[in-house]
Formats: sequence, C-alpha cells, structure tokens
Amino acid sequence: MVYQAVPHKAKYPLTEYGSTLEAILTLMHQWGSAHLDYMRIKSEQPFRKGQNLQQDT
Repeated sequence: MVYQAVPHKAKYPLTEYGSTLEAILTLMHQWGSAHLDYMRIKSEQPFRKGQNLQQDT
C-alpha cells in the first residue's frame, strides 16, 4: 500500500515467516524497557569516589 505523501510512505505486511519473530521481538522490547528503567535509576545515584562507572552496584 502506497500513500500520497511527501516523502512517499509505504506499508508492507509482515509475512507468516516473519511473524515467527514476534515472541523474540516482544522479549527484546521488554528487556529494553526494563534496561531504560535500570539506567534511569542508576543515573540518579550519586557517583562515589573510586566507583567504577560501568560496574553494577
């Protein structure tokens, strides 16, 4: 399906084979959301002298 827009926009349906990735993509989305929350919380913690920035605390 092509829409009359500038720049041109098109939508492509997902194939049945492509839809087999849905469970994996859902899990990746959930992990990404949890990771964003983790990073937000971690960024609010004050940095302590001698603390490694990449080390989980």
